[in-house]
Amino acid sequence: MTGLRVVCEDLEKIYVWIPKQTDAEVSAEMRKQMEFRPCIDIHNGKVKQIVGGSLKDSGDQAQENFVSEQDAAFYAALYQKNKLKGGHIILLNSYDSPYYEETQKQALAALQAYPGGLQVGGGITPENAGDYLNAGASHVIVTSYVFREGRIDYDRLERLVYVCLLYTS
Repeated sequence: MTGLRVVCEDLEKIYVWIPKQTDAEVSAEMRKQMEFRPCIDIHNGKVKQIVGGSLKDSGDQAQENFVSEQDAAFYAALYQKNKLKGGHIILLNSYDSPYYEETQKQALAALQAYPGGLQVGGGITPENAGDYLNAGASHVIVTSYVFREGRIDYDRLERLVYVCLLYTS
């Protein structure tokens, strides 16, 4: 299979070049599965790309590759303009962080800028899931709330599903 090439003009625009199919190397199913899913990571109230594994709740620390001068709503509008659906927004601050409120504000603004086009995750609970769905989230992504000690907590999952159903029906 011929290789993909990432062409990066600057840190805010990343393009992926996919060579045209010249033979039967790439099946139609593989092409269908290859979709770009945009992501907006928000940490300390800023859109960032952080170094994997460097995020620490204690002190709200992370090693950064890139911090954008644009806000989350800018990227949401950009994704909407380019018809990129199915992306996600991740809040990287914990609920008890002094930066959480600004991080949440950024996430809500992005969801409002692209209603139905983005999912949201990071600290989703029954208490806040409705806020994100009302703001325009297509889905909420849940992990830590429903997983406890390496197992699914079905009572918590049921509570969260109930709240989400209230907002989507």
